[in-house]
Amino acid sequence: MYDENLNMPEVFLNQDFIGVWDNVIQKDFCKFIIDTIDTSTQIVNRDNHYVQDQQLNLEAFNPQAAKHILDAVRLCLEEYVSWFPFLKEWNFHSSGCLLQKTIPTHGYHNFHSESGELTNASRTLVWSVYFNDVEQGETEFLYQKQRIKPVEGRVVIFPGSFTHLHRGNPPLNTKYIALQLVG
Repeated sequence: MYDENLNMPEVFLNQDFIGVWDNVIQKDFCKFIIDTIDTSTQIVNRDNHYVQDQQLNLEAFNPQAAKHILDAVRLCLEEYVSWFPFLKEWNFHSSGCLLQKTIPTHGYHNFHSESGELTNASRTLVWSVYFNDVEQGETEFLYQKQRIKPVEGRVVIFPGSFTHLHRGNPPLNTKYIALQLVG
């Protein structure tokens, strides 16, 4: 499980406000999450013009596992906020911790932001956790001309606004992530 006393994982922040931390989530917990998604009867299919994947609200299904992920990501989020002092003044709230399973070639391939509509205008940051290594399937940022590779245990945090239009490129193998929208 997660241990706050361990050293912070390797991190880099590029000039485009995208923070990436490696080795945040341990391999055995990543496998546990993948098994949880694969065996869940609570998973919801999303299949429309824009997106094809499956989601599971982990906080409702397994609050202990959600807490484990949230505790690990919290340290990354605190470091990210420390780089941008103005964010320290905000009172953040967040959506539920969603697990997402994307089978090969599926996903959300259109560029989008997380705060493009009135109902989600308060979304300030997005974080994602990758639970497995994936061939292709990168999170691609349009204006930043960057692709973040899905690597087991990696956390990515970025702004949720129009400046960071992003998409999931089609994976060649099944992709497992957790995500949360922070406003």
